[in-house]
Amino acid sequence: MDENHPSASENGSRFDFDRIAPGHDDWYDTPAGRLYDMLERRGMAGALGDRRAGLLLDMGCGSGHWSSFFCFHGYTVYGTDISREMLRQARARGSAGAYVVSDGCRLPFRTGCFDATVFVTSLEFVRDAADALREAVRCTRRPGGRVVVGALNAESGLNRRRKARRGGPYASSAMFTAAQLQHLLSGYGTAKVKVTAFVPALLTAVPLLARLYNRVMEAFRASSGDFLVGGVLL
Repeated sequence: MDENHPSASENGSRFDFDRIAPGHDDWYDTPAGRLYDMLERRGMAGALGDRRAGLLLDMGCGSGHWSSFFCFHGYTVYGTDISREMLRQARARGSAGAYVVSDGCRLPFRTGCFDATVFVTSLEFVRDAADALREAVRCTRRPGGRVVVGALNAESGLNRRRKARRGGPYASSAMFTAAQLQHLLSGYGTAKVKVTAFVPALLTAVPLLARLYNRVMEAFRASSGDFLVGGVLL
């Protein structure tokens, strides 16, 4: 890393993700990781709607895991992150159009240049979430552009336990409740927020039953799922 470049934690991030970049994606290779990834991807795809083309900005793209997903669905993806070590991994994937080191509150893009802008487990790690969301909206096309936020749910038992652990990224995060995410997004239009990823620990090894359980809990609009998906059409 450039010694003259301030670390992520010295800029707009609540945690210095340079520290955990190596091995960050190993979790996706576990049974629980694969299950959560599938449920979260289903939620994000639904929030983006039927349109699967155009320019998409992946804010706080990290290692590029989600950038690859959006590319697979037909978008030309530009990823930004404040962590240079994370972006090194993202560039190694080679799927996005470009990866740019940037503070999410000061984006180097012109107004209205993206068809969609997304955050996936990144907005809760920005020091000023409202400011970052404002920048995302600025860079998204009006009318007809879409801003989508996938975030850790503060009402989830799993996420409460994660936040209670000292030293890791979750402890420094500012997770949202569904109501808080709804409030953030509703300033820019009619916002929809969905709670998903209801995964009892006993079912992580039984994906079929876990998916069925998740659908039932979604149908009852329970509030304790581990993942929130919120979207607003500009």
